[in-house]
Amino acid sequence: MKLFLQLREDAPAELARYQLAITLPGKWLLLPAEKLLETYAAQYAKKFVEAATLAKGDWAIYVKDASPYARAPWKRVADEALMGEAFSDRQELWVAHAVQPEDLARAPRAPLCKNYGCQKTFDEATNGPVSCCHHTGAPIFHDTRKWWTCCEEHKVYDFEALLGVPGCAQGPHSLLAPAAEAKAHQAVKDQALRAAERVQQAPPPTSSLPPAPSSTTAAPGPAPIRPKAPPQLPPGMARCKHAGCQQDYLVDANGPASCRYHAAAPLFHDGTKRWPCCKQSAWEFDDFMGLAGCETGPHEPVV
Repeated sequence: MKLFLQLREDAPAELARYQLAITLPGKWLLLPAEKLLETYAAQYAKKFVEAATLAKGDWAIYVKDASPYARAPWKRVADEALMGEAFSDRQELWVAHAVQPEDLARAPRAPLCKNYGCQKTFDEATNGPVSCCHHTGAPIFHDTRKWWTCCEEHKVYDFEALLGVPGCAQGPHSLLAPAAEAKAHQAVKDQALRAAERVQQAPPPTSSLPPAPSSTTAAPGPAPIRPKAPPQLPPGMARCKHAGCQQDYLVDANGPASCRYHAAAPLFHDGTKRWPCCKQSAWEFDDFMGLAGCETGPHEPVV
């Protein structure tokens, strides 16, 4: 697991902006995050001898919080949290001043708006009829694309970009979740209750076991794999097996430059589709199949 640590941008000016890339040994995954913070502080002190040291207890590690209901874009990782559970590979981590629990208890907490696309804190005394610019429809997540159902013309691929789409309605901030959101949460709770009731009402398992199979009886082998039958085409026609082609063609008309195809098999990763032979890529499958091939030659039939 490889991690990237750096000081937050709002760190004191006398501290240097130091980024550390570290590959965790396998045994570190079972160690607390405090070990990683100590390593960063030691490397910082070694590199910047004259700079202020990062005193233990005054600093903590933070990770980005992508939740739309988060009060801040980052959240603190507990010192005792195991690194294998708290972090993910190639994750960016912040090193910032630790927020003490007593500070959180003393600090007044402003209410958080639950309107779609807002999720900002607000002052109830100044909350007016046009204080909140929000969306009226729920978000949709489909094939790595994200959009608001009320503003389908704005489709993005990044979660932060989704939250940055301007709202289409104005009104007061609200402490109540949208009706559709509340209905979905209630449906999840009802489903969990029904599942728990089915488990409680199920009869206890019997202790009787089926007779063991005879040791002399041979276990049936795996079913033979049947080869895929070639496509049924009219006489004189065949289907090309080249990647990016797969077209039906006349055998008699097949020539040395009849087929334009891709030399390598396609790659599908995280919603994107790519031809590695010519570095062309697309998000939609139809657009992907429409990308021109990089090789020319005769069709080869599927056999």
